[in-house]
This record gives sequence, structure tokens and C-alpha cells, in this order.
Amino acid sequence: MPIRTVSKTNGMRLVQFLTGIDVTERLSVLTSKFLDSLERVNGFVLKVASPTSGVKEVKLCPGEGKVISSDRDAGFFGVAALAK
Repeated sequence: MPIRTVSKTNGMRLVQFLTGIDVTERLSVLTSKFLDSLERVNGFVLKVASPTSGVKEVKLCPGEGKVISSDRDAGFFGVAALAK
């Protein structure tokens, strides 16, 4: 299912567009486990504008539903991978 980055009062959230299900916590756990399992990282291939792996130009929507993005930020996994 496609996801989008949504700005909420509790921060940036990843929400499945069609169902409205917030997958932020699940992706956070998966990201932490994956990155922690790596001994050494030589690099990652990340996609610009991807809600998960983008490092910039990720559309940040002001709410759920059919809304136009109002801002740009970095993707969820992309930020964590760069910090590794």
C-alpha cells in the first residue's frame, strides 16, 4: 500500500493513503532493527522524494485524505540511514 508523510501534532507520521492506517511505529521498529543489525555501512541507495527513503524533497502533507502537500522534508528511513 502506498504511504504518505503527514504532519501531525505529534510529529511526522507515515500513513497508508487508502486505509488511513498509521505505520510509523512499525516502520520505526523495523528501521532500528535493520540498521542495528549492520556492522558496517558503506552506503545506501536512497530515492529522492520517497516518503521512506528520501533524503530531501519528500512531500509533507498537512493532514490525511486528499490534500496537497504544503511542505518538504526528509524521508523516515533516509534520515535514520544517514545518521548511521
